Amino acid sequence: MLSVLAWNLESVLLVLLVLLALRIMMQLRGIRVRVARVEQMLVDRGSMNGERTDSESEGATDDAASSGSGAFEEFLAEDPARREMPKSERFAAYRKWRKDKGLNWSQS
Repeated sequence: MLSVLAWNLESVLLVLLVLLALRIMMQLRGIRVRVARVEQMLVDRGSMNGERTDSESEGATDDAASSGSGAFEEFLAEDPARREMPKSERFAAYRKWRKDKGLNWSQS
């Protein structure tokens, strides 16, 4: 009789351990889901503010190299106050700078 009771006690403890492990796994899954949700919210908020994610910035560097925006960065680096100019004035000054440097396709 005692051996049956000990066997039942071991079975109950084993079941309790399995249930505890399942509960821990479910809690970890819930935490993982919440972290993913928060990360997505941060990415969305960053894209709304004009910030770029890592994958977007990598693509931007590839495009920048092919579109000649290295010249634009050089233009901005020459005078940091140019970054503070209104966009239309900044690009007008950039066009003039490119013309003065001879970087335009047509020399008109």
